Amino acid sequence: MNVHAVVGHALTPAKAIKVVLGDVVNKGDSVSMVWSGPPNDTLEAVYDYVLDNDVPFCMYYADGTNPPKVFREAEFGVCQKTRNPDIAAVQSVEGDGAVLFLWDDNGGEGQIEYVFDHKPESARVLELSNGGSPITIDVDLPEPRDPEVPVDEDETEEDLEFAKEELENMAAASVKRYGLRKGCTGTTKGAIIGELFPEVMSETKGDPEARYDDNNGVEDDDEVPEYYTGVTAATIRQMVAEAKEFLAKVESLLND
Repeated sequence: MNVHAVVGHALTPAKAIKVVLGDVVNKGDSVSMVWSGPPNDTLEAVYDYVLDNDVPFCMYYADGTNPPKVFREAEFGVCQKTRNPDIAAVQSVEGDGAVLFLWDDNGGEGQIEYVFDHKPESARVLELSNGGSPITIDVDLPEPRDPEVPVDEDETEEDLEFAKEELENMAAASVKRYGLRKGCTGTTKGAIIGELFPEVMSETKGDPEARYDDNNGVEDDDEVPEYYTGVTAATIRQMVAEAKEFLAKVESLLND
């Protein structure tokens, strides 16, 4: 299945947005989107196209920006809370899917860098706000750098542990090496991070009225899925070692 991602901010006529989506998103494709609050006319056109055409979707959102009821109850989509919705959407691109970028004319060249830092290597980047024109990165843009982590003199690479945010900012090759050391089965940067830090997804159903009214979002007393922090392979190995040591002590006492 092809998974496309819509990210960025722009003000473009709704009709033009829907034409490009109709050309790029084929039957059976799905779309990853971002909810960051009440949408402008351009994002509303994206949401309308997905909902009106029953396009399977994943709506990424951060804590405190709950998607409205129409997305949470849509039968053909899911809403997923994550710490960085834009990066999560870009990393979700699969197959022949493309990153559909909404270019903000006032945003500067740097607004697109995170897309090229985190998208799958073969994924196309198209300017959704300009007829689906391809976007290429300038050769003089800096390559993504691994975060500098202070290391003790006696500490080796195998002793290092990274948080999810640190892995998201690393180059793909570094994440793959880290995942291999941790025993991950995923082969892409996104899959490895997802395996190390699984998060809760909530399935949703549909409602055609009052689509993007913020009052339809999750109320303060509604239950919102919280992050789930998985147990790493290193932690499991440590627990097993401690259990074996304890059993050995018990056996020694019994033999005495």
